Amino acid sequence: MKKIVVLGSVLFLLCSCASIAKNTMQKKIEDTLAVGVTEYKKGNLSSAQIFFEQALKDAYAVDNSDDEISALQNLSLLYLQKSDFSTASNAIFTAKRIADKENISNYNFSILMGFGKYYQEIASSSADYQTALSYYQSSLEWANKEEEKALVYNNIGIVKIKQGAFDEAFDWIEKSRQIHESKKVLEGLADNYFNLGELYRKKNDNPGALTNYFLALKQDRALENSGSILEDLKNIAAIYETIGDKDNALYYYSKALKNAENSGNITSAKTLNEKISQLH
Repeated sequence: MKKIVVLGSVLFLLCSCASIAKNTMQKKIEDTLAVGVTEYKKGNLSSAQIFFEQALKDAYAVDNSDDEISALQNLSLLYLQKSDFSTASNAIFTAKRIADKENISNYNFSILMGFGKYYQEIASSSADYQTALSYYQSSLEWANKEEEKALVYNNIGIVKIKQGAFDEAFDWIEKSRQIHESKKVLEGLADNYFNLGELYRKKNDNPGALTNYFLALKQDRALENSGSILEDLKNIAAIYETIGDKDNALYYYSKALKNAENSGNITSAKTLNEKISQLH
C-alpha cells in the first residue's frame, strides 16, 4: 500500500511576541517533527516514531497544545501504517480532546481526515466504510483550499475502491487529480496515480494498472520520495510477475531492493530478497 499522507505535517507557529526561550523550544519541537515526517516518508517507521514521540514529550513539557496535536496526528497515521489500531485510535482521540478543550479550530480539517483514515483502515463492514465516508464529508466543511478538498476526494476514492464501487472511485480520484494537476501538487498527483493503479489492478486491468503505477513513479522520482518510490517499484514488479513477464519483474524487484537497502528499510529489503530468490 502507498505510504499514508502525513496530514499533521503542517506545523503551526505561535505568536512572534513569545519569549526567546519559548521560541527556541518550539523550533526544536517542530524540527523534530519535520525529521519524523522525512523518516516516515522514507518508510523508516521505527525511526519516525522515535522523533514523533520525542516531539510529543517536548510539547507536553512546555504545554504547547498546537504541537501536541500535530505530533499526535502524525503518530496516529504512523500506528495505522503499522496496523496498531488501538494505539492509533488513542492518538487521534487525544488530539481531538486537546483541540476541543483548548478551543483550537485550525486542526478540525486534519483531525476529521484522521478519523476518516482510521475508520477506513480498520473497516471490516459496510458500516465502518460509511463512518469513514461521513468523516471525510464532514472534513470538506473545514477545507479552506482546493488542495485540501483534493485530499478528501482522493481518500473517498480509496474507500470506494475498497467497497468495489470502481466507477465512483474513478470519478472521485479523477476529481482530485485534476485539482492536483492544476495546482502542480506533485505528491498529490503521485497518490492519485497510485490509487488509480490500485483501482485498475482490482479490475484485473493490468495494462491500466501499469500505466498509472509508472505515472506515480514519475512524480515520486521528481519528489525524491524514497518510501513511495519503493511502493511504486514493488507494484510495477508485481504486475509484471502477474502477466508472466519474469525479466521485467526481476528488474523492478531488484530496483526496489536497492531502494530499500539504501534507504534503511530492512524489513522490505528482506522480503524483496526472498521474492527475487523465488523468481530465479
